[in-house]
Amino acid sequence: MRTVLAVDDDRDVRETAVEILRMAGYRVIEAASPTQALEALAAEPAVELLFTDITMPGMNGFELSRRAKRLHPGLRVLYTSGYMRDAPDGTWCAGNERLLRKPWRARQLQDEVRGAIGR
Repeated sequence: MRTVLAVDDDRDVRETAVEILRMAGYRVIEAASPTQALEALAAEPAVELLFTDITMPGMNGFELSRRAKRLHPGLRVLYTSGYMRDAPDGTWCAGNERLLRKPWRARQLQDEVRGAIGR
C-alpha cells in the first residue's frame, strides 16, 4: 500500500484530504504542523509522498519539503495552496514536485496523487 503524509494546519482541510485518500486506497499519515510532519517522517520510512499546504505558521511548505528530503531523498511532494502569490504558476516545481491549487475536488486530489506516485 502506498503511503502519503498529509500536512495542513487547517483541520477540516486535512481531515477531508485524509478521508479522500484513504477511500482511494492509500495509507495516510496526517500531521497538523510541519514539526509533526518531520517527526512522522523520521519515524516512518515508507512515506512516498508529502502532500503539504504551502502557507502554515512556523514553517512553510517549501522549507518543510527541503527538510523532509534530507530524511527521505527520493520523496515526492504535492504542494497545495489557496493563495495565488504563494504558488504562482508551478514552473518552480522540481521533477518530483507538483502543485494542486485550492479549492480542489476529491477527483483532482486523487488524480494528482496518482500522478505523483503512481497507482
